[in-house]
Amino acid sequence: MSKTVGRFACVVAMLLLAGALFSGAMAEAQGRLPRVSSAWVHLAALSGRPAAGYFTLIGGSADDKLVSISSPATSRIELHDSAMANGMMSMPTETYVAIPARSTLVFAPRGRHAMLYDLRPSGNKVLLTLHFASGATVSTEAATRTAGDAAP
Repeated sequence: MSKTVGRFACVVAMLLLAGALFSGAMAEAQGRLPRVSSAWVHLAALSGRPAAGYFTLIGGSADDKLVSISSPATSRIELHDSAMANGMMSMPTETYVAIPARSTLVFAPRGRHAMLYDLRPSGNKVLLTLHFASGATVSTEAATRTAGDAAP
């Protein structure tokens, strides 16, 4: 009986150690990867027009670049930034967005944003997957807001 108890205690100790190591690895990976929070999508007021996506992006432990965003609910998503040129507001397309380590970038109305073309939301959320130059991907659910709704 004591050998059985000893083996059981050994197995339990190994499982606890494995869990602690896995937990530590997950915490480390979360600190290394970029994170996304406060994601929302402003639906287009007119049919056929693109929706706009906004979120806060928190850089990981190393510099990276946001190179694209995808969603099963759209035909394509482009990265844009609002800029004033010659007294006119423009929204040039960006091929990527640099994310310095541990920085916070806010994608917001009248600033940097994502344009979602041919959006087909199901319910009041849209799944967005952000793709980074490092190979990392981060998915988030963005709440939808109709044209008349205020920003969250």
